[in-house]
Amino acid sequence: MTKFSFEVPIKHLSAFDDLQDFILVLSFLCERPAYHQYLMEKEREGLKQIWIDNSFNELEAADDPHMMLYWMKYYQASRVVAPDALEWDSQEMLDSFLRIKRHIDPGKIIVVTHNFQMYKVLKQQGVEHFAVAYRKRPKWNTSDLRKVSNVHFLGLNNIIELIKCKPLSCDTSMPIKLAMKGMSLRNWANEGYPHIHTKDLGKHGMDFFNAELTLEEIKLARRNICQLKEIVNTKA
Repeated sequence: MTKFSFEVPIKHLSAFDDLQDFILVLSFLCERPAYHQYLMEKEREGLKQIWIDNSFNELEAADDPHMMLYWMKYYQASRVVAPDALEWDSQEMLDSFLRIKRHIDPGKIIVVTHNFQMYKVLKQQGVEHFAVAYRKRPKWNTSDLRKVSNVHFLGLNNIIELIKCKPLSCDTSMPIKLAMKGMSLRNWANEGYPHIHTKDLGKHGMDFFNAELTLEEIKLARRNICQLKEIVNTKA
């Protein structure tokens, strides 16, 4: 079964809370009061795991590991995604893992891998949990991707990859972004799964996390999420 975490605009965190299997924290948002308050509530409830993401997809740069470890301790998080960058090689990924490993149990660290050879190198060096970014996955052989142990999918390209690979977990904002464009999952599939970037969201502007959704958009986003989870977790 694939577990999901959905990135949503900060004003609507509570509207999607019941659909979150775990909470993937975007580190660069932690200083925003409403986001911070929501995470504190989740930490106090203790009902869902909290993971700290390094926010590379949003920042286009490797995050500060000290700040990530700070937020991890603050929210009593279960996992942290080690800092990474698209151009890093195996040694740079390993170095990132080792820096974090000095402070926490390696079993709590998720390391991004760009290809199967990098995965094998990192696994030999003691990495237990892996992530593969949506921008890198199209270059993977599906059979190799299915061999990656404890794999998390960073972002979503299409529904087919989830059905074929059955990752342990996936984080995505796609169901919400589709709703912001008035699209259902079926619409998305019929159009060939175009990737929707924040800049494509018209009236909502560049900052997805500051967007204010209409009631109809929230309803459509929730339907998209429920359908995604049902399709992925009922297919053989």
